[in-house]
Amino acid sequence: QCPLDVAASRLWFINLWNLNIVPHILDSVREGLLLYGKRSSWDDPVKYLLDTWPWQNPPSGQEDLIHIKPNDVGYDTSAPLPNTSRPLSAVDKPENKEDPLFNMLMTLQEAANTQAGHL
Repeated sequence: QCPLDVAASRLWFINLWNLNIVPHILDSVREGLLLYGKRSSWDDPVKYLLDTWPWQNPPSGQEDLIHIKPNDVGYDTSAPLPNTSRPLSAVDKPENKEDPLFNMLMTLQEAANTQAGHL
């Protein structure tokens, strides 16, 4: 649905970024942090957008792109990065918190075993 006019397509993209993409990124990063914890340093995606901006004039004034700051997604910049390159399991996690993915898999396994027994 992107307009073919250069000025209109620029405004269309800014609105798409601010109204659709940013909320999706916020939700996805929050969910990823809950499931996997902090895995790397935080880089604002707007920096990449501005570095690769295809239009002649960068956004300014009321057309500003919304920046995504670490605290917007609950990213703790004071905590050090883990030394592991794999997602933390329930055993590895501090305070041995429950793993929602593991719990869901166990529930599915129990449901499958229950249904198989009634066939």
